[in-house]
Amino acid sequence: PTNVAPSSSEAKIGQDYTNYGFSTVDVMFKIFPTPVYAYYRNEKIVNGNAEPQISYKEGKYISGVYISSQEEIREGALNTNKELLCENISLSIVENNLLSEGATLTFNTHIGSSPDEDRSANHIYLGISKTNDPNSAIRDIRLYIAKPGEVPKKSYDREITYNGMKFSVPYSLVSNASLTEQGDQSDESCAEERQVYVYVSTHPALGAPITDIKTTSIFDFGDYEPIRTFEGDTFLTAVLKNEAADGAEINIGDNHAVEGNHISFRREDSVLPYIADIMIAADNNDVGEAVTKLFEAGYTDVVRQDLNENAGGDYIYVGLKRTSDRNNAVYDIIFTNDQKYPYSQIGDYRLVSSIDLNDGASGKYIYMYAKRKPDKAGQSPLTDISFVGKNSQSISYKDGSVTYYRTIAVNTEGDIQDLNQSCGFWSDYIYLVKDYYVETATKAPTFPASIVGPGSIAVIIIIPVAAIIVGIFAVQKNRTARKKNENNL
Repeated sequence: PTNVAPSSSEAKIGQDYTNYGFSTVDVMFKIFPTPVYAYYRNEKIVNGNAEPQISYKEGKYISGVYISSQEEIREGALNTNKELLCENISLSIVENNLLSEGATLTFNTHIGSSPDEDRSANHIYLGISKTNDPNSAIRDIRLYIAKPGEVPKKSYDREITYNGMKFSVPYSLVSNASLTEQGDQSDESCAEERQVYVYVSTHPALGAPITDIKTTSIFDFGDYEPIRTFEGDTFLTAVLKNEAADGAEINIGDNHAVEGNHISFRREDSVLPYIADIMIAADNNDVGEAVTKLFEAGYTDVVRQDLNENAGGDYIYVGLKRTSDRNNAVYDIIFTNDQKYPYSQIGDYRLVSSIDLNDGASGKYIYMYAKRKPDKAGQSPLTDISFVGKNSQSISYKDGSVTYYRTIAVNTEGDIQDLNQSCGFWSDYIYLVKDYYVETATKAPTFPASIVGPGSIAVIIIIPVAAIIVGIFAVQKNRTARKKNENNL
């Protein structure tokens, strides 16, 4: 905020700080004893007194996962307050519960529900703790989908194969709070619903230690892994499957599972900067089914854009696999728009999919092709792709010996390709953007969404190159600072 907030020593619980950049101030209820916690910038306020907030960077590995919910707290407090509802239990109270259980960082995004479409009165929140000891680090996280009325076990054994040997690996239950439990309901009303619980394991045979966890939509997993069930399904796939044999459903809607928040994680050795492979999936009825096809095939980095946006026809989405191996990566993408049936190969470019990117709509037959070798020395593989709208322009900027590029993909004639070409007046302009760099670099760039962002409405105004360079770094610095403040809150 531009105005000056009071010093931390002056900050008081219950005081309204909305004029200092906060959107809400949580109210603590009398049924919960002291100490109560509130967060003010980089410090934790305990009963009005500031103390250093535990840093997210304390430790390299995830050592603990903690889950708490409004419903869990409501049920525990019902013996003292029969009228208490989930909506009366603030985030601060749930956060306090996570901290008391051992979490040193809490996430202020609730799991399951989407921020703009809250189908449940119950909000579920996540917390973690970290360590520098790899022997105590968590190495896998799994979901268990319980049968109606089933009480989750404190531990669960999963059979794995390691170096040709089969044996059981123990997992521990994180919390009795279910990821799909609805709020303000009696035990009887939940008896016919399936509940989803989280388990973790530190067994070394399960892979490298987990270093980061985040809550995000399925379109923002990137090189993070989505949590899977013990059967190997992602949460999205499990939700979208047909009813179980006993007829019970997971209490979450299809589109809600696509748009809602999910838990994902990244291992120590899984920073994968390059695109290894591309898959295109389509479904004529449901966006969730199209995305599920990508997930089931292992393409969990799903790009947030329906390629038939406002053109009618099928829901069409692109999924990516990633790699750190430059010799097994995609270097370029082009399109054809002049034949009904695609060629399997055009020069060094191979067909990505036989799905027409205007499938089910009017317009040109458009197919995607990818190449797996560079055009020039020092060129990196593609680090990312996204989709932008009308009036977008290719950009580049130089940082030392490295030049970063964000360019619009073209067709075989060399013209930038609108993926809704000839689909009618109301269809969106959709262009594919490729990110890569030339010469040597240790880290792929992250372009601010305000320069070229996902979706079909991004616009770039052509301005002097110097202004573009200054703007990129200024916007990124501002976003980084804002994100840090959000994490602190």
